[in-house]
Amino acid sequence: MPLSPDHLRAGCADGATPAARRVGASALAALLSLAVSTVSATPATSAASAAPGTSATPAAAADPSVAAAVDADRGGAASGPSVELNRLEDAGGGCRLTLVVANPGAQRFEQLKLDLVLFDDDGIVARRLAVETGPVRANKTVVRLFEAADLPCAGIGRLLLNDVVACTGEDGAIPGCVDRLATASRTAVPFER
Repeated sequence: MPLSPDHLRAGCADGATPAARRVGASALAALLSLAVSTVSATPATSAASAAPGTSATPAAAADPSVAAAVDADRGGAASGPSVELNRLEDAGGGCRLTLVVANPGAQRFEQLKLDLVLFDDDGIVARRLAVETGPVRANKTVVRLFEAADLPCAGIGRLLLNDVVACTGEDGAIPGCVDRLATASRTAVPFER
C-alpha cells in the first residue's frame, strides 16, 4: 500500500484510531526520508527492484530503518508471524479465545508458545495463560482455540502478549521472537504487545 498525504492527514486528525496514527506516522517518516534522499541525490529504488521484505517506497529503499518502521506500522514485522484475536465466545462459564496465527515467511515455527495476560475493564490482571500456537508451517495461517475457565468474556477488557515462552524452528531456538510478532484484534478487546 503506497503511503500518500491522505494517510498523513488521517493519522493526524483528532480522534484518529491508533492504527491510523501509526500509518500517519509512517507516511510522515517516509515523506521526510524521501525529502532527505532527494536532497542528497540518493537514487530511488523501483518496486520491481526492492529487496524482499522491504517496502518499495523510495524513502524505504534509501534507508532500511525506514523500511523496517513502515513494515512494522503496516501490522507487524515482515520477518515474523502475526497473532490476531479473532473471536471471544462464552463457553461453559468461561471464555473461548480464537487466535489466528499467520506465518507469511519461509521459516517454520515448531513451537510458538505465548505468555498472554488478560486484564479486566479496570486494568486489573484477571488471568495469565501460556498457550502453544505452534507448529506453524511456512506461508501458512492456522486457527487455535483456548479456554479461560471461569472467566466470562464480558470480564476481559484487554489482552497483552507479555512474552514468548518458547520459539523454535527446525534448527532450534529463534532469537528475538517477541520482537518479530505482530498483534491485532477483530474484537472490541484490544490485543497489545
